[in-house]
Amino acid sequence: MASVTIVACTWNLGCKKQTAALPGADAFRWLADLCRGTRASLVALGLQELHPDHLAPLRDRVLEVLREKDDEEAPLEVLASVHCDSYLPLLVFERSPQSNQVLSLPFTFDDKKVCSKGCIAVECPRQGISLCIANAHLEAGHGKTEVRDATFAQIGKCVEDSQHSLFIVLGDLNYRLQGLPGKTIEEPTKATPPDKRSPDFLSEFEALTGAFEEGRSANLFEERCQLRQRLRDGCPAFAGFQEAEVAFLPTYRRAPVSASLDPGVCPPVRFDRDEPRLPGWCDRILWRPGRGLEVKVASYSSVESATFSDHRPVHMVLHASVKEVKS
Repeated sequence: MASVTIVACTWNLGCKKQTAALPGADAFRWLADLCRGTRASLVALGLQELHPDHLAPLRDRVLEVLREKDDEEAPLEVLASVHCDSYLPLLVFERSPQSNQVLSLPFTFDDKKVCSKGCIAVECPRQGISLCIANAHLEAGHGKTEVRDATFAQIGKCVEDSQHSLFIVLGDLNYRLQGLPGKTIEEPTKATPPDKRSPDFLSEFEALTGAFEEGRSANLFEERCQLRQRLRDGCPAFAGFQEAEVAFLPTYRRAPVSASLDPGVCPPVRFDRDEPRLPGWCDRILWRPGRGLEVKVASYSSVESATFSDHRPVHMVLHASVKEVKS
């Protein structure tokens, strides 16, 4: 039974400005280590908040580190590098790429010239599997849950759920922690002066960030994560989609880390208090398997040592194969 091993990753880099400094190749060493350890045949890296002009140099840096010490006979090569005039490019690398079997699919954009929210996808049939990988960046803000649901529903409808299909959606889905029952959370925006921030919000913020920073957060994901609640309650927007067990900390919004910290070293867990936002497992990877397909997730985690932005990258390793039909 032929199978494909896929490494799927998402990272919001916060490099929307043309003048923004880019992460060096070392910032993606975790990805190279992951690919070598899993012997992945296909690697998908969805990035958010990256200006289109930065895509080519960043792609080259990622490819450089992926090829370092790669002992496979067929090194990883660029299969697809698409941005569709958006700030959310999708990079796909493969060993011995089948470049004649790739289709780029942009959708759910607004009417702006260059879009910071939306979704792009790549279709690439492999090993009898109709594979589609999408990179999404949904609406930000604690109270925009229904908008995010509606956008995700659009994304799900754009790809047919058919036999032997596998649809992977990764990205900054922007789901946050739900407020306590009966409480309305007024999350500040960038324009909110510090002295105008809601006392109730600040109290909730300190309680939650303190719990995560001090390791007292065992039940918060199940009890408060907006996306977890939707998947558990059978929200129609996520019909057929699955997620592996989440055992990592909220990936947003992390405090800046000193540039003097050695690459690969995990700093203490700290959330940003200068521009406070409710913590969230914003960066996620979901998948929807079609009939006759077997999917096994080997790992699903974040990278605490990757401190370039206020998000932590998330990655998943999965093995997909067409089920054998017994005669």
